Amino acid sequence: MNNTKQLIILFTIAVAASGCANTTPSNTDSQSTTTFIDVNTFEAIPNPVPSGEQITLDMELENTGDAEAEDVAARIFGPSVINQKSAGERTKSLGNLRSSSDTSFPGRTSWSINTNQLSSNREVNYDINANIFYGYETRADTEFKFVSRERFREQDYSRGEATIENSEAPIEIGIRGTTPITFDSNEGNPSEQVCITVENTGSGQAFTDGDNAESREYNLNDAEKDTVELVIDEIAGMEMEPEENTDVENNARNGEEARVDVNLIEGTEGWQCFTLRPEESLQNSETDVNTLITAEYNYKEETSTSATVEGRRGDSSNSDGEDGDTWKYKDSADLDSNDYEALETSWEDIEDGSDPSETCPALRDTDTEAAEDKFEELCSEE
Repeated sequence: MNNTKQLIILFTIAVAASGCANTTPSNTDSQSTTTFIDVNTFEAIPNPVPSGEQITLDMELENTGDAEAEDVAARIFGPSVINQKSAGERTKSLGNLRSSSDTSFPGRTSWSINTNQLSSNREVNYDINANIFYGYETRADTEFKFVSRERFREQDYSRGEATIENSEAPIEIGIRGTTPITFDSNEGNPSEQVCITVENTGSGQAFTDGDNAESREYNLNDAEKDTVELVIDEIAGMEMEPEENTDVENNARNGEEARVDVNLIEGTEGWQCFTLRPEESLQNSETDVNTLITAEYNYKEETSTSATVEGRRGDSSNSDGEDGDTWKYKDSADLDSNDYEALETSWEDIEDGSDPSETCPALRDTDTEAAEDKFEELCSEE
């Protein structure tokens, strides 16, 4: 994963030691659920607006975390007057937003939307949603303490948590166990296991771009959802070998880093265990090793606003963009009976997939990206 094209999110860690063979995730102290890209403004102007007139959706975003947010983008969806626009028209780039620890400046963007005509004295309230995407980086420096078991017994050590310094980010990481980590130098090839946990404590969803990593188009249909990529920096004199059947690029040896994807179960928590194997020089000594752990991923948050459209007095037209519209399927959709059946199966509000006057409003009024994309693919007004 390209570091300049990915979010790196670092985490809160509590270091592990011997006895970490249990792969159950640790119970880290979770922070309150929050966002790290604050929505200072998302509003429709004017509001209310006379039907047939244009409204402007203004948005201002601010990065409140400790790292620069990369490739920030916002994509609106909601009523038909918005969903009929292409994904490119509905998506605006805000570039990179500096961290709160730097001299930060909010990012601003806007959309112009033409409202539909309403009949006299009619009023329609539009719920307008926006997904906010960004790449993020969090850094955590942790210190591993390694001690031979002989020295551990001789010096009467006590075990405790490692010292960790973390930046603010929506992903929190823990290392299950205690420190120091001990090795039995009498073993031929001494080793101990460390399990790293990853928890999503933010209010959004983490994902990686998969095959779209270079373009960063934020297409969730092709993304690896609820996934982060851990990057473990080298540990001098130590090899970190991921547990068996793990898809990793390489082990972390002296001068190397290890990368491994971690899936978040139900979008909240996941873990990965490693076997630590010290070089001979560390097997009979006491050593403190500073290590950087990062995670790389994209993040999605959601916000919403509303706008009220008021019918003009004396206007008896009935093209309000809701029940008064006449819908048809686009010729390019090239639908057949199998497609109609798939629509009926995928959306419970659609009883007759061959009827665009039923299908298109049902897709339009379903606030999911899948329905939004399907509406854009199939539907147009006659």
